[in-house]
Amino acid sequence: MNSSPKSPPSEEEFCHTLTQLDEILIVAAGGAIPEDAGTFREIPELLTGERIEIEQMGENEPHCGWLRARFRLRLLETCSSRLGRSFQANEVTPREIVIDIRDETIAEKHVQAVTELYDGGMLVTAIANKLGIERHQVTDAIKISRERNGEPPPEDGRVRRALVPNKLLSTPVFQAIAEEVKQLLDQDLLVEEIAERVGRNRDTVRASLRFWYETHGQIMPDLRHRRKTLSIKNRPKPQNG
Repeated sequence: MNSSPKSPPSEEEFCHTLTQLDEILIVAAGGAIPEDAGTFREIPELLTGERIEIEQMGENEPHCGWLRARFRLRLLETCSSRLGRSFQANEVTPREIVIDIRDETIAEKHVQAVTELYDGGMLVTAIANKLGIERHQVTDAIKISRERNGEPPPEDGRVRRALVPNKLLSTPVFQAIAEEVKQLLDQDLLVEEIAERVGRNRDTVRASLRFWYETHGQIMPDLRHRRKTLSIKNRPKPQNG
């Protein structure tokens, strides 16, 4: 009889066993009990050491609390047991896992959408308006995202606002009409005529043109010099009836 101790599992064996555990638990989570039901029951017992502590959290009021489960994840012991290998429990300290058993908050439901908009430079108020949630829920979602990714908490809102290029909640008029104004300019219309066409004053038209040229990486032409190159340099005078 060979009584020599078995060697510890290799990395390949360990990864293969983790994949098997993952597949079994995913199937069970979907509501289907694996064919080997005994194996399914055994896995949670091995992973938790058959000990899960449950505690009441939150306020002691109706619908204000939730349950928190806490256990030590014995992953190495579980894999070693599945491979028929011995494992010294004192070699590694099992990691503590904490799970809150409750419905997702509004902030948690919007974490991904909020993070994408926030990282894209949108203001917190604008994000709240876009997603139809409160500002504090946007802030909570950002904090949750940072915590999950091991990142530092978000910077102060006033500091970030100074760094965000677009501090307005809606698109300014001069930006909204920029394409239309540029098209009219290309038709050799005077600034005054363009202003009449878009229903704005000349200062707004100039600001709109400046924005268009800047965003397209082009130099804005001198409008006074342009006027001299036009075949019609002045607005036609109204005919007296």
